[in-house]
Amino acid sequence: MGLSDFLKALFAFRFDPRVWSEPRLHYVRDILHRNENEKDLKQLGRILRYGDVHDKPGIYLIREYKTEPYVYIGQSGDSLKRGIRVRLTEHLSGNGCSSLKEGVLYEIRWAYTSKSPYGAKAEQVAEALAILYFKPIHNMYSGATDWVTNLKGEKMNNRSNAILAEAKRLGFLNRSKTENEAYIAEIMNV
Repeated sequence: MGLSDFLKALFAFRFDPRVWSEPRLHYVRDILHRNENEKDLKQLGRILRYGDVHDKPGIYLIREYKTEPYVYIGQSGDSLKRGIRVRLTEHLSGNGCSSLKEGVLYEIRWAYTSKSPYGAKAEQVAEALAILYFKPIHNMYSGATDWVTNLKGEKMNNRSNAILAEAKRLGFLNRSKTENEAYIAEIMNV
């Protein structure tokens, strides 16, 4: 391991277990049994129950197993009237993000959001912060800009300090001073 690899490992993002779930692995449309009398999502339900995925508001990250870039980051909650379990069920059953493909093993993590100080906007702020941090392929290049609009709206409501507090809670401000300043500048320039 060279110095460059050592420094990358030292400053790599670490998921705080008090905020983030453990990673769960799943294929899109991974079916245990399939016949006329059984539902196709039997295996999916077992995976989500085993993973202790609750139907609470929050955000989730999806990437191909053992790859660096995230494919998709989404949010669930009051604005969508669906929690994380419902949203992940949609994605993993093949009815969600068009960038998720059958036959690919995906790593999934999620973080529940707190209502304070955003109310119904908590998930939207957390999603925008995660997109800016991880730069997932689908969110960045699909043309969807709702996350930008959501973040701008919260900044216009003078919630910049609360936005930075959420970024810290999610672990996005735990890098070097220079990297933290660059991330904060990116948030403020959205």
